[in-house]
Amino acid sequence: MKYIIKTPGRTGSHIITSYLRNNNIDCKHCQELWIPNDPSNWIFINNKRRNWWNMACSRVITSYTKEYGPYTSRNIKVETDIESLIDSAGYAKNWYDTFDMQSKQFQWHKVVTIYYEDMLENINVLTAIGEWNTNLALTQKMSSPYTFKDTIVDYNKLKLQFLEWQYNIGLLDE
Repeated sequence: MKYIIKTPGRTGSHIITSYLRNNNIDCKHCQELWIPNDPSNWIFINNKRRNWWNMACSRVITSYTKEYGPYTSRNIKVETDIESLIDSAGYAKNWYDTFDMQSKQFQWHKVVTIYYEDMLENINVLTAIGEWNTNLALTQKMSSPYTFKDTIVDYNKLKLQFLEWQYNIGLLDE
């Protein structure tokens, strides 16, 4: 069986990749439209985040630091605006919708949706993909050292604006 992880990034796909590769399972990490010629031989892993605000913050900090892991833990302050945060959420939403469509449009061997927050709460959610050693999934060097509230300038003000926008357009946390 082959494995494809579909993600717009900032969804903890590194955890899924580590889980598979550290258990000697080959996988393709895909942030694009690519579909294999033989989807019935693939397990489609749809990787998401439940919290839109956290997704947007993560994307904005990463665009500033250019660090996707491993990280060089620095004490930084990121100045951003509501438009950048909304753009980040919109980018992820577009890819979520695209990958949801791909998961339904093609005949996959299996489709599994894994959320970042669920992995952090209980790493054993990964066994929905396959029952291997979940202790091999988490690596500290790949965990972001940045706390959104301490890193983003005007965090509270921007969060209120973002949550109001999110409510007004009906973009609900999953």
